[in-house]
Amino acid sequence: MSDLNFNLDFAFNNGWSDETLKNIFLNEFPFYQKNEKKGMDPIIADSDEIWNGGGRGNNYGFRDYDFIECADILMAGCSYTWGAGLYERHVWPHYIKQMTGKSGANIGVSGGSTSGAVSRIFGYIEKFGKPKIILCFMPDLMRFYMPLLKDRFITNRVVDNDWNYKEVFLIDNGWTGYNELDQKYIQPKFSKFPHTVTDILPAEIAFYTSIQSILELERYCDAANIKLVWGTWHYETYKFYKKLKNISNKKHFKHMIDFSSAAKYTHAKDTKNHEIYDCHKDLEQEDKGTFYIAADTHHWGSHSQIHIAEIFYEQIKEDNL
Repeated sequence: MSDLNFNLDFAFNNGWSDETLKNIFLNEFPFYQKNEKKGMDPIIADSDEIWNGGGRGNNYGFRDYDFIECADILMAGCSYTWGAGLYERHVWPHYIKQMTGKSGANIGVSGGSTSGAVSRIFGYIEKFGKPKIILCFMPDLMRFYMPLLKDRFITNRVVDNDWNYKEVFLIDNGWTGYNELDQKYIQPKFSKFPHTVTDILPAEIAFYTSIQSILELERYCDAANIKLVWGTWHYETYKFYKKLKNISNKKHFKHMIDFSSAAKYTHAKDTKNHEIYDCHKDLEQEDKGTFYIAADTHHWGSHSQIHIAEIFYEQIKEDNL
């Protein structure tokens, strides 16, 4: 076969194990289950304890208690849901559990995409059953979920050669942080293996997969009688979804809510020209180090996290759980 072409013969005859095929193409949960001999297989990108305040991986590799049975509330998203730079007790899924008094499962993945989050939601449901409520705090539109072959693709999210990635693995990838569209990013005319995915796929792929994933999730939750509430921390993405909602005569994205108010609580206490919000003083005393900004210095702090939880809670508190 040509090096530039991928076909079914390659997938069938080049050593892809049945387990690999099941995990990638059949969306079988778990995605990151622990193995006693190998540890996390594979470990979730950016989930190390340094940036996550001593976070743990449960029996399926997520930052929560072990998943044993279906939770009342399923929570999905990216690093804001995983809790990058924060202790687990200061991340919005933990606050939701406290506010509702109900069981919850956090399947957020640091660096995760919208399509990846939806894939993990359906994987969880297939394994454990339907939750009563699904809450999603989605990232920007520039990320998407795809399988990578190590000898054909490289990614800026995998920089440590010691990480236990298989020959073929799933990863949330994309253009986040590069802003190529604003810079009129030009893909190279020539490339050779290993490619970076951003050099050979247009950003519209990420837009399309993110939007279609959201639509599929909304349709499923409506049909399955699951309460769905979702939004995004990325305001430009929110405005794009809102435009799509309006031109569809508000038929789609009806479960989306605005989280832009939560962002205003992220600033240093002595920042000039910013109002200091006089709320959650008890949390500020408990979490002086990461109240405004997380330990990695670019994610929202616990103050914004508790406001994220409150915004979600306002949408679900009247529902019978």
